[in-house]
Amino acid sequence: MRTIATLKNLRGLEDWLQIDFLQTNLEMITTQLGLSLSDFNYSEQGLTYYPFDCCYSLGDVKIYGMDYYSVTDTARYMLVLSGRGCQFYREYTNKETLKPLLKTFFNDYGDTIKVTRFDVCIDDFNQKPYYTPSQLLKFCEKKRFHYGKSTTYQTYGNKQQGVTLYLKPAGSDDRLRIYDKHMEQAKQLGIRPKDYEFPSWIRYEVEFHREKAHQLAKKYAYGESDIKELVKGYLKEKLVFYSDDSFQKVAQRWKEFLGQSEPFKLVIKKEKSPLLDKFEWYQFKGSLAIYKAMIFLEENQLYPKSIDTLDEAIDKTTFSTELSDELKKYVLLYGREDLLSEITVNTKQRKK
Repeated sequence: MRTIATLKNLRGLEDWLQIDFLQTNLEMITTQLGLSLSDFNYSEQGLTYYPFDCCYSLGDVKIYGMDYYSVTDTARYMLVLSGRGCQFYREYTNKETLKPLLKTFFNDYGDTIKVTRFDVCIDDFNQKPYYTPSQLLKFCEKKRFHYGKSTTYQTYGNKQQGVTLYLKPAGSDDRLRIYDKHMEQAKQLGIRPKDYEFPSWIRYEVEFHREKAHQLAKKYAYGESDIKELVKGYLKEKLVFYSDDSFQKVAQRWKEFLGQSEPFKLVIKKEKSPLLDKFEWYQFKGSLAIYKAMIFLEENQLYPKSIDTLDEAIDKTTFSTELSDELKKYVLLYGREDLLSEITVNTKQRKK
């Protein structure tokens, strides 16, 4: 049987990394990755919720871009390293973590990059795990927990299939998923869980999105901490399970699980959305007065027949790519993924 030291490398330390490069070229990204652009495959593959329409891939390393630009043009690109992508990159380049790469990107690009997603997995391989998802679910059902200001939780599966516990709503900036990785792996291999070589494997997977992902990546890149200890410190500050109804006693094994990690907060400065800036410009400096005048004329049957009616004009109007991006970011902040496809349909398509 493998040792725990080997087990922790099954998928590595970083499980998902997504970086938005606002102003660069493809050759520069691949060079900084230590990979040769000539080894990448090209495909006409887009990325959901983004304007990209092509993809350059090497193994599980993917870089999305827009086919309109050449590989040497300054343009926008998105680097996506899924769990397999992180693992493939580390093995291919013989790097233990992504810390040096992140530091290089932050040093070279400054404010022209944004880490938009950063997932980190913490694995419990103990024969008797600190907690199973079902045990933590009991805390949730008794309302003996809080994750920041949230007490929202969801579950999928059952005892036979394996319980998956989610803390915080979908679309949150830092959602936690807790599940039985042992049972999942056994299913994928088509064997009975009791016959799987690893007797116990509980996974805690934290998905950081948007500004929290960016700030965590920056703290990790320039700090000395291991990423898992860093995220444990974040959970120590944000997530508490209580052993009593008075919210006074923190569950002992939860404290033991988080260990000696240093608690810290991700302080996100609240800035006004660029979309709201546009709305304010429209109201105070833009065309709202003209729009009001058009309504006035229409209501009084004086609207020019040579111009489309307001309803017709609105039906023909589409969002620019820039406005579409801002709208999508805004609705995602409120967990309204259901609106994304409608925004896409109403976005002006760039001509080839």
